[in-house]
Amino acid sequence: IVAFVVGGVLIKVGSVYLFGPNFFETIVGSNSTLISQFMLVFYFINVTKKITRACFLNADYSLLHYAFYRRKETIWKQYLSRLGILILINFVPVFAVLFGLILWNIVGLLSFEFANFIPLCISLLSLSALYTTVHLFLYYILQPYNRDMEVKSITYHIAEFAIIFFVYSNNMVASLASADIVITVFSLVIIVISTILVRLFAHKTFK
Repeated sequence: IVAFVVGGVLIKVGSVYLFGPNFFETIVGSNSTLISQFMLVFYFINVTKKITRACFLNADYSLLHYAFYRRKETIWKQYLSRLGILILINFVPVFAVLFGLILWNIVGLLSFEFANFIPLCISLLSLSALYTTVHLFLYYILQPYNRDMEVKSITYHIAEFAIIFFVYSNNMVASLASADIVITVFSLVIIVISTILVRLFAHKTFK
C-alpha cells in the first residue's frame, strides 16, 4: 500500500514538473487510455505460455502416450480445469493494478467516478482472461512443441504474430470512445469461440 501511494506521488510530481499540471490526468484519466496501456502490460506479464511449456515438459508429453489421457472427455475436463486456474493466476496482477488505482483515487492522485471504474475493471479482467484463453487454446489446438521444446509449427508462429499485432494495436483502442465495452465484448466472444473449438477438435489435435 505504501509503495503504491509513494510511487503515485513521485509519478504525479514528476509529470507535473516535466510536462505540466494536467499531464498525469491525461495519461491515466480515461478508460480507453488505461485499457490501451494495459493491453501491453498484461500481455507481457501473462504466464500462460510458460505454464503450458512446463505442463508439456513435465506431464503432457509422457502422459499423451496413454490412450486414457487422449480421451475427448479427459482433455475437455483438463482444459477447463487449467483454464480456470490460469485465469485466476493471471488475475492477480490485474487486481493489484485495480487496487492501486483505487488507492490513487482515494488519496487524490487520480480523479474518476467509480461508476466508470466498474466497466474498466470488467474490461481489464476480460483482457487478461482473453490472453490466457488464447495461449491455452493454441496449446491444445496446435500443440506446437516437440520433445525438445522446439516450436516448428508455421501456423503457431502466424497465430502468435496475430496476437502481437492485436496487442500493439493499443493506440487504436485508445481512440475508441467506448473501449471498455468493445474490449469486453470482443474478449468474451473470442473466449467462447475458443472454448467451443477446443471441445470439438482438441481430442484430435492434442497429441
